[in-house]
Amino acid sequence: MSDIYSSWILPDLTDLTYIQELKNQGLEYPCIEYIRFAKQGTLNGEDGGAGFINGNSSVYVMSMDWFGGFSYTPENAQAVSNMFVDKYVTISGTLETGVLEMLQMGTQQEDNTIEAIVSWVKSIGFNGIDLNIEGISHFIIHEELIPNFVSFLERFVERTHQEGMKFRFTTVPESLIRGANLQNHGPWRNSMVSHIPFDYIVLMAYDAPNNEGFVANCPFDFLEDAIQSAQQSFPNNKIVAGLPNYGFVQLANDAYTTRIFYIEEAIKEYEYDLMTERDPLSGELYRQYETKIWPRSPEPPQLCNVYFSDYTALQQKMERCRNLGITHFSLWVGRKGSDFFTKDNQTGQPEPTPAPAPEPTPAPEP
Repeated sequence: MSDIYSSWILPDLTDLTYIQELKNQGLEYPCIEYIRFAKQGTLNGEDGGAGFINGNSSVYVMSMDWFGGFSYTPENAQAVSNMFVDKYVTISGTLETGVLEMLQMGTQQEDNTIEAIVSWVKSIGFNGIDLNIEGISHFIIHEELIPNFVSFLERFVERTHQEGMKFRFTTVPESLIRGANLQNHGPWRNSMVSHIPFDYIVLMAYDAPNNEGFVANCPFDFLEDAIQSAQQSFPNNKIVAGLPNYGFVQLANDAYTTRIFYIEEAIKEYEYDLMTERDPLSGELYRQYETKIWPRSPEPPQLCNVYFSDYTALQQKMERCRNLGITHFSLWVGRKGSDFFTKDNQTGQPEPTPAPAPEPTPAPEP
């Protein structure tokens, strides 16, 4: 079976040329984050009685927290729809920013939300829903809501399939839930939803827990354990390995202090061209040096561990997945300058700046 590539897309979609470039370089189905769960009243505009989203305006501007924001228009949705056969709207959020509130409000509110999302996704010409819920640890204080969440997923998938659309459930892997020093991560287990007919289950095999010293974003053993745990509940053809298409920086004296960065920032702030050492446990480029976790912070530079999942590292991770029978991959995140989807950037080094075209030589005077 040949590999299948998807990617989450988080930019302003007014310029679609780079999405076409990603498609030309291997992207087969995009997951575009148009909708974010939030507590009522925190999105742009009112929810209009249609659940926790507002899909009624011709321009849909959504709060994206520290991601900033971007706009939906019928024109850019149609353009993406014309480019791809499978295209997903990603509904993202955390349990504590809207999902728990929705579950506490009862079945009617859940069904309103499902109907609003399904109808809106269908109306813009997309044919898939990617539900990406984080913050599963909050079930430790709301364990009574787990049956509600399972029932919500059952009805959400059924309603999506009624419209002939696909459903991806994106979730943290068991290896993260069970991580050392995370014994209290909560009672949730992905096996609780193994009976639901998801088209795909996507494992967020990134942001590994920093609980045993300083670790890379996606160590090989973390990735393999994520897959092997999922294989106990789901068939291989439904499992998608979610891999990090970005970097990871952490203070050398505090492994819990981390942030992510992308290729553009890596070239500008983290001297990506000097990152030549590879971490043997993850295949990621590695460097330890004096820098800032937050580049524009007034704080002075400190000793940091910097990791980056470049093309070579991602290929190594994919090979580990193939050895376990997994050939579906989804990369967080696809954007301009994205290392994996740039054919001329497979050496782990930034692309050279093209030389300016020579000035034309004026013709001699007669």
